Amino acid sequence: MASCRHQMLFNRKKSHNPDNDGDLESSYDCQSLEEAIRQADMLIEEERLLEAARILNSIDIECLLDDHKNIISKAEDILEFLEDINSTIDVDDQRSSQDFNEDFENSSYINHWVEQKIDCGKRPGTIFYKLKSDGVLTLKVETPIEKSLLIPLLSVLNESELYPSWIPSWTIPHFSITRSIKLQQRGRASQTLLLTCEVPWPLLTREVVISADAVDDIEGPSEAIIVRLKTLTHTEDNKEIVPPPESEKICRISFTGGFTFQKPGKSDKDEDHNVEESFIISSFLARIDSNLLSFPKPLLDFVLKHAFGLVWKKLLSVAEEIRDGKRPLHQKVIESKRASLYDWVDQRVNHMLQLNQRRTVTNNDQL
Repeated sequence: MASCRHQMLFNRKKSHNPDNDGDLESSYDCQSLEEAIRQADMLIEEERLLEAARILNSIDIECLLDDHKNIISKAEDILEFLEDINSTIDVDDQRSSQDFNEDFENSSYINHWVEQKIDCGKRPGTIFYKLKSDGVLTLKVETPIEKSLLIPLLSVLNESELYPSWIPSWTIPHFSITRSIKLQQRGRASQTLLLTCEVPWPLLTREVVISADAVDDIEGPSEAIIVRLKTLTHTEDNKEIVPPPESEKICRISFTGGFTFQKPGKSDKDEDHNVEESFIISSFLARIDSNLLSFPKPLLDFVLKHAFGLVWKKLLSVAEEIRDGKRPLHQKVIESKRASLYDWVDQRVNHMLQLNQRRTVTNNDQL
């Protein structure tokens, strides 16, 4: 559930009372209504979806197009995601990796958070995961990164056609991404993509169609860059975008989650992370319904204890290689999209850091 602050931002009145002069929905005449919608549309083009939704939510719903109603719905979903990813892990529900090793055979780790530290050099990272008895896996990762690593990291995530060039694959157990297709590009950085993953026989090939929506909320309550991820299914409404599985041997999985990139809070110190330049907290949250409990225990052990940490470390190391000029394919794509995407990201991140610095100075002055 969204926080009280978020609920207040999106608390629409279900009916309009013409006798209530304070009703936001009654405050627009034709000219101001057109201006409000125009302003919301401009914000949508700038990926500032939450700001646009706050404006649209103050307008009588009967005056909105379906596209605007969809923006409000997306915004509510993103606010719930932010509440989820920023929530604190319940310490009483948490187990260590050592507990996991001891309890793996009797499966007593199920329905408990397991903490796993990952060595990312000067970027200490932590993975939390919980496998529930219904087979749904929740995964949460957090790592500080240097500002200079953000655009390379975003390019690794955004350039889905290049996934096969860096995502790890394994022979024993057989585990690899065999297909990555961009199905649709929306705006600067939002897209729909299809990923196919081969797993050991006799398990069915896993496949997922992901909708990725990029949101700039740097000047909003979250002060973050957000990438919201959700799976799409092949339905009558979206059959032109989402293809059906190519065979009965493909299992489409359900996935929801996303990334946030934020300036650290008061409790995060540069010296704690041994980072010399300004750094940003990169966080990832996912809920995956892939029926993991059907996996043989050796494969489940590999996925939970090794695969996720290795992929996260690989993600960061590839971003480093891009920054250091060792990934020409990614560098070529970044240069080709500088005007439309990556220069804009750089400007927004600089703005985020400047806002954070101003808030810090103001808070110090008030002490």
